[in-house]
Amino acid sequence: MRASENTVLVSGGTMSIGWVHSVKPSYQPNKAALLSHTQSTRYPLKGSPDEVLERAPPAVQTDLKPRSAIDPQRLPLADFVARTIVVLQRHPTAPKVPVECAKSLLNAERDGRLDAGFGRLNGGH
Repeated sequence: MRASENTVLVSGGTMSIGWVHSVKPSYQPNKAALLSHTQSTRYPLKGSPDEVLERAPPAVQTDLKPRSAIDPQRLPLADFVARTIVVLQRHPTAPKVPVECAKSLLNAERDGRLDAGFGRLNGGH
């Protein structure tokens, strides 16, 4: 690789680790492992031309879960991709890439809304 080239690894979904359904107990530890891997990969690359970016998706319409592809509460996948590209173009070296509509989720703990949001997500349990 020439000195002027760089490599970018994009990791997904790790910034929204607090927003999971309590009925899926294995999901959150997997996200935590991905977050740890992302941070552990980013650290030794500091000062190099290589980067590790985290993206923060909101709820996105995909075929990964039943009915999520048609859920009007979710962002269409094409819109999410387009918004992510806009953020990357505006901030190409930002280590975290939150799409605008995901920022309220990312700031929920700081703003004192995490417990209430988690309760709503999990049906008040």
